[in-house]
Amino acid sequence: MAVSFAQELEEAFRCDEETTALFPSRLPPHVECVVVQPGSPGPAGKLTSAISLKREQVMNERFATVKALATKGIKFVVMEGSEVEPLLETLKRDWVDRLEGSEGGWA
Repeated sequence: MAVSFAQELEEAFRCDEETTALFPSRLPPHVECVVVQPGSPGPAGKLTSAISLKREQVMNERFATVKALATKGIKFVVMEGSEVEPLLETLKRDWVDRLEGSEGGWA
């Protein structure tokens, strides 16, 4: 649920438009499809729930803009968000999986 990522992605899809960014975001020239899946909102609580809802709203607005820009040739897909295990657990599981000769995070 990184709003800055959504903003950067929007900028990358606007690559042919004027930008004032010092280091503008760009997609590699041969990308045909970008797929994102929002992560879990985090621990629940009154304040965190309100913040999570606002972040989700901003992300959805940014992604809607990116979908509109994606009509220029690169497909953009937003997968259904899901409850995902904590990042450290995921990274450790993938690392151990790779150590054991499997695909790990590449699966």
